[in-house]
Amino acid sequence: MILLIDIGNSRIKWARAEQGRVGAPISAPPEAASFEGLGQLPEAPERVLVSSVAGQRLDAALCSFCEQHWSLRPVFAVSEPERLGLRNAYADHRLLGVDRWLAMLAAWSRCRSACCVVDAGTALTVDLVDAGGQHLGGYIVPGTRLMTAALEQRTADIARHRAAEPGAPAGQAAPGRNTADAVAAGSRQAQAGLVRQALEQLGGSARLFLTGGEAAQLAPLLAGAEHRAALVLEGLLLQLGASGDDRDA
Repeated sequence: MILLIDIGNSRIKWARAEQGRVGAPISAPPEAASFEGLGQLPEAPERVLVSSVAGQRLDAALCSFCEQHWSLRPVFAVSEPERLGLRNAYADHRLLGVDRWLAMLAAWSRCRSACCVVDAGTALTVDLVDAGGQHLGGYIVPGTRLMTAALEQRTADIARHRAAEPGAPAGQAAPGRNTADAVAAGSRQAQAGLVRQALEQLGGSARLFLTGGEAAQLAPLLAGAEHRAALVLEGLLLQLGASGDDRDA
């Protein structure tokens, strides 16, 4: 069994991979204590593969946990110039967020055609891949919570009104009839509008893949979207799953 771990800014996700298949991911808060949940696995992993964008503190905590519990060194993925026919658009491939690279790798491997890959989390990232596997670049905007926080910090009444009103339902598309609904609907529509514009750049036949903690709320606004909660973990297995054993001697 291979243990796949995605350490993001908002959540830590992990899943077991067996016989080339990724199981359902489990999510936890982005803190070192969350790794204790890995101790409940029914068996020790043969390897631990990691995608991380959260910084050295959590990376070090994970390494310590794996070494103490399983005598394993986790292997951390990095963004690459090319893999499986997917080519990175960044002049310095190392500067592309590894979670974005892995999500694109998984999406490209699934469709081998033009695709738009959206990761909706703390930030919303949108990456475009053409029919030949060339990454065309991407867009990054604040996620819903960051958009809302910016409004509350820079306006006088929005925070006060939102506190007194119910929140909008997930995926609301209609204009809000109170401040809370207007903020929620506006944030979602702003994100959906960016994704639609990106799809237009690729042409009408491009596939749309959604992942991230807020993907389920965004999906109802985007017809034909394919929501894959484990997309980054799937890419992680594609990049590192064929490597050798990493167990300490």
